[in-house]
Amino acid sequence: MTLGDLGEIKETYGVSLQAIMYRAHGLGLTSDRQLRSFREALKAKDWMVTEPVAYTGKEHATRFRRLLHYAVAADILDVARAAEMAGVPTDELEKEIGDIF
Repeated sequence: MTLGDLGEIKETYGVSLQAIMYRAHGLGLTSDRQLRSFREALKAKDWMVTEPVAYTGKEHATRFRRLLHYAVAADILDVARAAEMAGVPTDELEKEIGDIF
């Protein structure tokens, strides 16, 4: 297990390096020696609080947009009003919603 491997997991899921390493150890993917070495490296480099890999927050909320799609499909809102609420052009929202069945 490398810092690069741990960093990729952190960047994808937003979980701390320490939590990832402890989970890997719990699953038997790393040995006691590897976990101890990891902890010693964190302490030596003062990474216990501020880790060397930052989580960039690539997440984005989708619930509001899905609710707008539902409201259009259920004839609660027209596409123009839903697009206004989403802050996007009407044609963009229409394309995003696609066919309504």
